[in-house]
Amino acid sequence: MSWSNVCVEAFCGGDTDSNSNYPCGRDCPSHLCLENSMCPLFAYAQTTEREVAQFPSLRLILKDRIAIWGDDLYWRLRWWFWDSLWFNRRKSQYFLDSIGSVSSQDYPELLEYENEQQQANEDFKKWFEVINEEETA
Repeated sequence: MSWSNVCVEAFCGGDTDSNSNYPCGRDCPSHLCLENSMCPLFAYAQTTEREVAQFPSLRLILKDRIAIWGDDLYWRLRWWFWDSLWFNRRKSQYFLDSIGSVSSQDYPELLEYENEQQQANEDFKKWFEVINEEETA
């Protein structure tokens, strides 16, 4: 006998309503997303057990927290002593202004992505009907 943890960092690709709920009515991904061959709007990323552990040791919590505080302090000091200078802000603004927007007419990859999202939304409706039938049965 062996022990294994399955770690999933989940994302919902659906649009939220005014209450920040996804199309299935929930406010976050759950086990429901994995039922019946997985929700078409469900996305996931690679993660580790430590990142999703419920009870990590205090030593690891302190180590991570001190690293976060140190990084935060570094960026605050850098902002005050370098990035906030007028010539650096001007360079950053020039760079941001030079970035254009793209449309699906310009890039076929974006059009393909938008079509996949539209197909996922249509598949979600079919999937959700089946899940609702299973849940109520």
